[in-house]
Amino acid sequence: MTAEAVAKFVAEQLKLGGVILSKLETEGNVMVETSRFVYQIKVATHDNKRAYLVNSGAPSPQNEKICIAIDSHYPLLKHNMPDWIGKGMRMILRYRNGVTILTGEVLAASVEGGGFKYELWQ
Repeated sequence: MTAEAVAKFVAEQLKLGGVILSKLETEGNVMVETSRFVYQIKVATHDNKRAYLVNSGAPSPQNEKICIAIDSHYPLLKHNMPDWIGKGMRMILRYRNGVTILTGEVLAASVEGGGFKYELWQ
């Protein structure tokens, strides 16, 4: 990405007030703080498909596992938003072994990759 493209991407993400995981390039890195744990999400590929390497733990990430999908929703709504992380939402982590985890509400996030780094909801 050029410096101009990076600046435009970051401005769009900040305006949206969240993280669109599908727009991050491979090796993108997102740190998410929830009411319970801290999650480190790395964009990767697995079996030639987009995947996420997720470390989770409190107070710092641990135990990396391959996640095939990450959705989010607000606690009182039943509509899931695929590839999105937003403040106050709960992430739904879908692992390749069929396990699904519902996280606590997202409090803060930082995004890094492709020559940029920005913070959301510090």
